Amino acid sequence: MTASTETLQSQAGREILDPYGRLVVRTLKKPESCGGSAGRGDTVTISYEARISSSSGPVYDSTAWRQGEPATFELGRGVAIPGVEIGLNGMCVGEVREIDVPTALGYGRFGSQVFDVPGDVRLWWRVELLNLAKGQKKYHLF
Repeated sequence: MTASTETLQSQAGREILDPYGRLVVRTLKKPESCGGSAGRGDTVTISYEARISSSSGPVYDSTAWRQGEPATFELGRGVAIPGVEIGLNGMCVGEVREIDVPTALGYGRFGSQVFDVPGDVRLWWRVELLNLAKGQKKYHLF
């Protein structure tokens, strides 16, 4: 199995690529035990910081900007941008990841007027999984 076709299973310190080899997911912190990992149909609650271009780029959205209110949504329903939804798969509660999202899995060539993100830019997200409800649907959107 090549690096570009690895499945999205988190391993501390290891980069995980999507099948197209453009999305980069890095695990920064992994809990000692995992009571279950996030997958399609699960409700996730995340704390996050989203930046344009890189980890040192300008912040365009974050939990802090939303009065510290985390985002809660069903994974796999298209609530978050595709790159982030892919990057959350396999996470455990307490895990922290960096997700480097290519344009095609972010806001595309037109960007986002809502978040003032220009088109054709990479996005960088730092996410922490705060809560996981297996197969339960609950929403507190971005």
